[in-house]
Formats: sequence, structure tokens, C-alpha cells
Amino acid sequence: MREYKSIMSKFFNQDSLQKIVNIVQNVRNQTTLTSKYIAKAQLYRDGVYLMIVYKNEMSVNSFYFLAGDKGEINNIAIYGLSLEGHLRAIQSSMTIFGLPVESAFMDFGREQYVDVYLKEY
Repeated sequence: MREYKSIMSKFFNQDSLQKIVNIVQNVRNQTTLTSKYIAKAQLYRDGVYLMIVYKNEMSVNSFYFLAGDKGEINNIAIYGLSLEGHLRAIQSSMTIFGLPVESAFMDFGREQYVDVYLKEY
């Protein structure tokens, strides 16, 4: 994750960058995930993918963080498995990774995904 911080700072302000780093660390530190899953981050155009993957590199879920005009995390797109479950959980709590959610809905691009827009934080 350290190797991406300088590049991610082109998209995200310091507060948002720290939030993403904390999310990656929290995923890596979850005891239920450590034996089966790993987390990795990958830069992509105007955002960052946070991938939660099996150790054999088979993707489970990808979370694509997009930056807003001020470098804040503006929205998060979720790809992969159990999308309906993710959507229900987010709509129930109106949070994702502890961040306040403005709206969340199922959307379609090349594949189906959950599109989550955040409130200002």
C-alpha cells in the first residue's frame, strides 16, 4: 500500500487517502479474512481499486473508490459476488466502511455493480 500512496495523492486529499489506507489495513487485519483472503490496492485511471481476493487470485469483490473535485472519496462502486447482500447492508445502515452514504443502488456497465454515493464527511 505504501508504494501507491504517492500516486493516490494525485486523486485523493490527505484525509481521504488515510481513510483508504485504514480500510485496506482493517480488511487485512480481520481475523475471519486473514486465513482465506488477502487485500490489495491497484490504481486505475481516476481512482483506486481495493480488491479482496482469494489467495489463489480469484476475485471475490472489488471496491472502486472515485475521487471528487476536492480530493474526497465521492463514490464507491462494488463489483463481484453477493451484490444484493452488499446493497441491502448499505441501505440498511446507510454507511460503508464507516463513511456516511447518500444513496446506493444497483447499476449496470460492462457488468452489474453496486453504485454508492457518499455524503460529505
